Amino acid sequence: MASSPPGRRPAALRAMLRGSVLVLQLTLGLAIASPVLPGYQRAAEGSVGPRHHGGLSSLTFGWLHPTLRLGATRPLQLADLPELDHAATTGACADGFDVEWAVIDRPPAGWRPLNVSTVAIALWNGHGKAFAWAGALKLACDICQIASPLLLKHTISLLEQGVGLSQGVRAVAMLLMLTVTQAFTLRHYFASVFRTGLSLRAAVVGATYRKLLRLSPASRLRASSGEIQNLMGSDAQRIADLTPYLHALWFAPLQVGGSLMLNGVARSRGRKTQHSQDLVGALGVRGRPMTG
Repeated sequence: MASSPPGRRPAALRAMLRGSVLVLQLTLGLAIASPVLPGYQRAAEGSVGPRHHGGLSSLTFGWLHPTLRLGATRPLQLADLPELDHAATTGACADGFDVEWAVIDRPPAGWRPLNVSTVAIALWNGHGKAFAWAGALKLACDICQIASPLLLKHTISLLEQGVGLSQGVRAVAMLLMLTVTQAFTLRHYFASVFRTGLSLRAAVVGATYRKLLRLSPASRLRASSGEIQNLMGSDAQRIADLTPYLHALWFAPLQVGGSLMLNGVARSRGRKTQHSQDLVGALGVRGRPMTG
């Protein structure tokens, strides 16, 4: 590959940096301007959450801007908070749990029960899709995290070779898009898993409370009030606290494996570079004319 003259390298580097700054300013400008998009006025009027707003407003969490701006001026009250989506309310979560519980309680013909808690199965059937979607977001984030060092090394090698401006701009744009994708997927992953954990907690608390209302006085004597309070309080909260970390069962080994792979690639390239330098040095010494 033919290299560019040395005088063109600083100019190409400056152009690439200006392009990166321009794209970053455009991205931040869109994020800041997202409140003026459709849905901002509904959020300012105390409407519901992200499902009723524009795509960019949901992507950048711009629908929270009115609440955050109001909270910066005075303490928030209950009436200042946006209303929940109907699917996120305690009644809807408890209704979904009751439906899934009824299906498990009356299984179809030929269905074999698993050696798993029926409560866990009912919760998974009701909220498993949202939990799996969060896992897909985390997988995309980890792929971007592993690919970023490789793309950065490729970009540095292009700068060292003095390639044309178009190739450098493409490499920098790809690196920027990879970083932006990683940032957005990570934030939406945490938002999704915490939302799922709160929905699971609401389902357990709502279903337990409904069950207590249907129990006879004799059945209530079988469990103390302390056990019931622990079930609706600390036990349900443990489920909500555990949910954000369940995906670590698969992404922790993936991150460790990716780090070992990158380390192996770096060591392999380092050994090849050192071998090439030693070979060139040996040939240079042998090729010198003897003097004296």
